[in-house]
Amino acid sequence: MPSSWSRQLSQELKSLVKNDGDAGAQKLPRVAFMGIGNEFKADDSFGPLVVERLSASLPRSENILILNAGTAPENFSGTLRRFNPDLVVMIDAVDMQKEVGNVAWVDYDSLEGMSAFTHAPAPAMLAGFLRDELRCRIALIGAQPGSLEFDQPASETVAASAYRVAVEIMEILKNIS
Repeated sequence: MPSSWSRQLSQELKSLVKNDGDAGAQKLPRVAFMGIGNEFKADDSFGPLVVERLSASLPRSENILILNAGTAPENFSGTLRRFNPDLVVMIDAVDMQKEVGNVAWVDYDSLEGMSAFTHAPAPAMLAGFLRDELRCRIALIGAQPGSLEFDQPASETVAASAYRVAVEIMEILKNIS
């Protein structure tokens, strides 16, 4: 059974599919997946782990952009602007007051008050900037971190969550194309 976040991503992508006019052909949405976090701070590496897996496994597509934005996601606004996405999915470790490794879909309107750990701006501020700048939908796939200790790998729980998220994203993309 798909997780709640994956159902929401699937619904979001399906809502963005457009008819191209060519004998009922469908135009797939342009989606940017932006991994955010510090790869050297244990569970904060969730976002980079997900996008690294996506980059290694997904075939190239003009409709998909995968970015490892690290701790400076604001530096990728030009790349996103040139890509012209319909949807930007930020993938980050965020404090949701949940169990470690818990993954959730967070709509733009629900980002206020969520804290990121190793980067500025906060998710709500970044999402607001991107939405205003790109005029597209913005959402977050967040994972609850445990340890943020420097120079440590992700916990087994968060690493397993990152793997599952990447696999589910690939399956969703395969089913809408």
